Amino acid sequence: MGRVVSSSRLSLGQGGRQRLVLIAAAQIAGVSAETMEGRMQELLLLLPDLSSLLPSLHPRVLAALGSDTQGVAQKLIKLRLLFPAADVSQMISRRPTLLLDEHFEQGGGVVLQLQLLLPAQLL
Repeated sequence: MGRVVSSSRLSLGQGGRQRLVLIAAAQIAGVSAETMEGRMQELLLLLPDLSSLLPSLHPRVLAALGSDTQGVAQKLIKLRLLFPAADVSQMISRRPTLLLDEHFEQGGGVVLQLQLLLPAQLL
């Protein structure tokens, strides 16, 4: 029988945490870890500022974003049109859940929400 180690005593580096998030997201999405890795790479092409968040990103959020990278791209275009001077990648890296349908489908409400949540220099 294996030895049980408390998670508080387990020290994982950034790469280890990112791998665990990736595996959990793959299980949630019902795909292989390799497939989720590919989807994560697509997300990073769209949102390079997201790379620093990956080790701490909730697996459900990564699974949702990774399951619809084309939808993510469309939402990024809409945000770019709404905020032409903004660094959209940085905005999303501060609050990745804004790209999830339940937040984004609020239409014009997302603009007000972003204005309240983000500093003026980002908008």
